[in-house]
Amino acid sequence: AHPVSLLHMLKAKEENNAPLIVCDPRFTRTAAHADEYVRFRPGSDVALIWGILWHIFENGWEDQEFIRTRVWGMDQIRDEVKKWNPEETERVTGVPGAQLERVARTLANNRPGTLIWCMGGTQHTNGNN
Repeated sequence: AHPVSLLHMLKAKEENNAPLIVCDPRFTRTAAHADEYVRFRPGSDVALIWGILWHIFENGWEDQEFIRTRVWGMDQIRDEVKKWNPEETERVTGVPGAQLERVARTLANNRPGTLIWCMGGTQHTNGNN
Protein backbone atom coordinates (compact mmCIF):
# COMPACT_ATOMS: atom_id res chain seq x y z
CA ALA A 1 0.00 0.00 0.00
CA HIS A 2 3.06 2.26 0.03
CA PRO A 3 2.55 4.66 -2.92
CA VAL A 4 6.23 5.04 -3.87
CA SER A 5 7.02 1.33 -3.58
CA LEU A 6 3.93 0.46 -5.61
CA LEU A 7 5.18 2.43 -8.61
CA HIS A 8 8.52 0.60 -8.57
CA MET A 9 6.83 -2.79 -8.20
CA LEU A 10 4.41 -2.15 -11.06
CA LYS A 11 7.25 -1.04 -13.33
CA ALA A 12 9.29 -4.15 -12.48
CA LYS A 13 6.24 -6.37 -12.94
CA GLU A 14 5.61 -4.94 -16.40
CA GLU A 15 9.24 -4.89 -17.58
CA ASN A 16 10.04 -8.40 -16.36
CA ASN A 17 6.66 -10.07 -16.67
CA ALA A 18 7.11 -10.91 -13.00
CA PRO A 19 4.28 -12.22 -10.84
CA LEU A 20 3.25 -9.97 -7.97
CA ILE A 21 2.12 -11.62 -4.75
CA VAL A 22 0.62 -9.37 -2.09
CA CYS A 23 0.11 -10.64 1.46
CA ASP A 24 -1.95 -8.21 3.53
CA PRO A 25 -4.89 -8.45 5.92
CA ARG A 26 -6.49 -5.58 3.96
CA PHE A 27 -7.32 -5.41 0.29
CA THR A 28 -5.33 -2.35 -0.79
CA ARG A 29 -4.49 -0.56 -4.04
CA THR A 30 -1.34 -2.68 -4.11
CA ALA A 31 -3.38 -5.88 -3.70
CA ALA A 32 -5.58 -4.81 -6.62
CA HIS A 33 -2.54 -5.20 -8.90
CA ALA A 34 -1.51 -8.60 -7.54
CA ASP A 35 -1.44 -11.82 -9.49
CA GLU A 36 -2.04 -13.54 -6.15
CA TYR A 37 -3.57 -11.79 -3.16
CA VAL A 38 -3.17 -13.53 0.20
CA ARG A 39 -5.45 -12.24 2.93
CA PHE A 40 -4.30 -13.38 6.36
CA ARG A 41 -5.42 -12.69 9.90
CA PRO A 42 -3.82 -9.60 11.43
CA GLY A 43 -0.90 -10.54 13.65
CA SER A 44 -0.24 -13.87 11.94
CA ASP A 45 2.52 -12.57 9.62
CA VAL A 46 5.23 -14.85 11.01
CA ALA A 47 2.99 -17.93 10.86
CA LEU A 48 2.28 -17.08 7.21
CA ILE A 49 6.00 -17.04 6.43
CA TRP A 50 6.54 -20.33 8.26
CA GLY A 51 3.67 -21.86 6.28
CA ILE A 52 5.16 -20.78 2.96
CA LEU A 53 8.56 -22.10 4.02
CA TRP A 54 6.93 -25.42 5.01
CA HIS A 55 5.92 -25.95 1.36
CA ILE A 56 9.31 -24.82 0.07
CA PHE A 57 11.20 -27.23 2.34
CA GLU A 58 8.69 -30.06 1.90
CA ASN A 59 9.14 -29.93 -1.87
CA GLY A 60 12.89 -29.27 -1.90
CA TRP A 61 12.44 -25.89 -3.60
CA GLU A 62 15.01 -24.07 -1.46
CA ASP A 63 18.38 -23.04 -2.90
CA GLN A 64 20.46 -25.57 -0.98
CA GLU A 65 23.82 -24.29 -2.20
CA PHE A 66 23.02 -20.72 -1.16
CA ILE A 67 21.86 -21.93 2.25
CA ARG A 68 24.94 -24.13 2.71
CA THR A 69 27.38 -21.33 1.92
CA ARG A 70 25.63 -18.23 3.25
CA VAL A 71 23.06 -19.03 5.94
CA TRP A 72 23.76 -19.61 9.60
CA GLY A 73 21.12 -21.16 11.87
CA MET A 74 19.04 -22.86 9.19
CA ASP A 75 18.63 -25.95 11.38
CA GLN A 76 16.71 -23.85 13.91
CA ILE A 77 14.55 -22.41 11.13
CA ARG A 78 13.79 -25.88 9.77
CA ASP A 79 12.87 -27.11 13.26
CA GLU A 80 10.37 -24.27 13.66
CA VAL A 81 8.96 -24.63 10.15
CA LYS A 82 8.20 -28.34 10.74
CA LYS A 83 5.49 -27.22 13.19
CA TRP A 84 3.70 -25.19 10.51
CA ASN A 85 2.07 -27.79 8.29
CA PRO A 86 -0.80 -26.57 6.08
CA GLU A 87 -3.49 -27.38 8.65
CA GLU A 88 -1.78 -25.52 11.50
CA THR A 89 -0.92 -22.57 9.28
CA GLU A 90 -4.52 -22.29 8.09
CA ARG A 91 -5.82 -22.53 11.65
CA VAL A 92 -3.66 -19.57 12.70
CA THR A 93 -3.62 -17.42 9.53
CA GLY A 94 -6.89 -18.33 7.85
CA VAL A 95 -5.03 -18.98 4.58
CA PRO A 96 -5.74 -22.33 2.89
CA GLY A 97 -2.77 -24.64 2.43
CA ALA A 98 -3.39 -24.87 -1.32
CA GLN A 99 -2.96 -21.11 -1.66
CA LEU A 100 0.26 -21.17 0.35
CA GLU A 101 1.56 -23.97 -1.86
CA ARG A 102 0.75 -21.86 -4.95
CA VAL A 103 2.66 -18.92 -3.45
CA ALA A 104 5.63 -21.14 -2.56
CA ARG A 105 5.64 -22.67 -6.05
CA THR A 106 5.53 -19.21 -7.64
CA LEU A 107 8.50 -18.11 -5.55
CA ALA A 108 10.41 -21.28 -6.45
CA ASN A 109 9.69 -20.97 -10.17
CA ASN A 110 10.54 -17.28 -10.51
CA ARG A 111 14.16 -16.80 -9.54
CA PRO A 112 15.66 -14.50 -8.71
CA GLY A 113 12.89 -12.90 -6.70
CA THR A 114 12.45 -10.07 -4.26
CA LEU A 115 10.50 -9.85 -1.03
CA ILE A 116 9.44 -6.33 -0.16
CA TRP A 117 7.78 -5.20 3.02
CA CYS A 118 6.80 -1.76 4.09
CA MET A 119 6.15 -0.18 7.42
CA GLY A 120 2.91 -1.97 8.28
CA GLY A 121 4.61 -5.28 9.02
CA THR A 122 7.49 -3.78 10.95
CA GLN A 123 5.28 -1.53 13.06
CA HIS A 124 2.95 -4.28 14.23
CA THR A 125 3.25 -5.61 17.78
CA ASN A 126 4.98 -8.74 16.45
CA GLY A 127 6.94 -6.88 13.76
CA ASN A 128 10.30 -7.85 15.21
CA ASN A 129 9.57 -11.58 15.60
